[in-house]
Amino acid sequence: MTAGYLVLRNAWVSHLLPRRALIHLGLLLLATATLAILAMAAGSMTIHPVRVIQTLLGQGTQTEQLIIQQFRMPRMLMALLVGTGLGIAGAILQGLMRNPLASPDVLGVTDGASVVAVFALTVFAGLFNIIWLPAFVFAGGLVTVLAIYAMAWKGGVAPRRMILIGIGLGALLSAARTVVMIQSPIQNTAQAQVWLNGSLNAANWQQVQILSSWYLLLLPLLVLAMRSLSAQTLGDDLAKSLGSRLNRERFGLIMLSTALATAGVAFCGSIGFVGLMAPHIARRLLGNMPELHLPGSALVGALLVLGSDLAGRIVLAPMEVPVGIFTALIGAPYFIYLLVNKK
Repeated sequence: MTAGYLVLRNAWVSHLLPRRALIHLGLLLLATATLAILAMAAGSMTIHPVRVIQTLLGQGTQTEQLIIQQFRMPRMLMALLVGTGLGIAGAILQGLMRNPLASPDVLGVTDGASVVAVFALTVFAGLFNIIWLPAFVFAGGLVTVLAIYAMAWKGGVAPRRMILIGIGLGALLSAARTVVMIQSPIQNTAQAQVWLNGSLNAANWQQVQILSSWYLLLLPLLVLAMRSLSAQTLGDDLAKSLGSRLNRERFGLIMLSTALATAGVAFCGSIGFVGLMAPHIARRLLGNMPELHLPGSALVGALLVLGSDLAGRIVLAPMEVPVGIFTALIGAPYFIYLLVNKK
């Protein structure tokens, strides 16, 4: 151990990790666990946090076990999973684009996903099976990012050009979404509006299982992508000198980010600004090392979504405010702050 750093070595790699950043990472884990307990305690029937822990250990009453295990725990886990995916997706895009404003919603990915969702929920409401909504939403986000990538290609993809095209296409898709909603029956439009605001109200164990399985499949790719992301953050010339296949790896990282972001949006609706805020907060606490920044962004994203969902349930109780409303209340001023203070 050197002063201020922890050295990790094995036969293949060596890491030098700041001890202060590791302490911050531990505090983020503790804060996430605490907020998860509070999220399972709050609701129309308040359960003391100690009783929540006892119930998780199998010592609660039958009523407490039913409320926590069947209703509140799936919702809490979905908030953690969605926040984790959005946080990591934002961290990948900001590192890749070398731009503090890059995120899935700013780049237009979530706009593409939401257009498909609104179209399905309004135009084909009578013919469309809601079970297939996540698959269609994921496809919409994927097609959008492919279109952005194709339009930004000029012998390669420059990050700034891709961001500008993403903002423009996102605005176009947002307008198309509004037109579809205006021309649809009011009852279908109301259902689509609930989805657009983002909600964890319908979370269940089946959704938790599907989303967690999807993230587990992406985890090995994420680990492999860390080295490439580190090289890309240094700039194109340095990345090439380190042996990076620039355009191929950039495309792979963009696809990975899209897969992480749209998977959560597919189940819980459009939850904005998490992918923008989480990487910034994590960078201030942990620095820029991908080995710490990506887990930190995941934890901060989970805290933002879980905290916003908890606030939405208790601030105006018994009325419930969608989680996307609270993330927007926090994220919109933060976005303005970045625009004013960043070059």
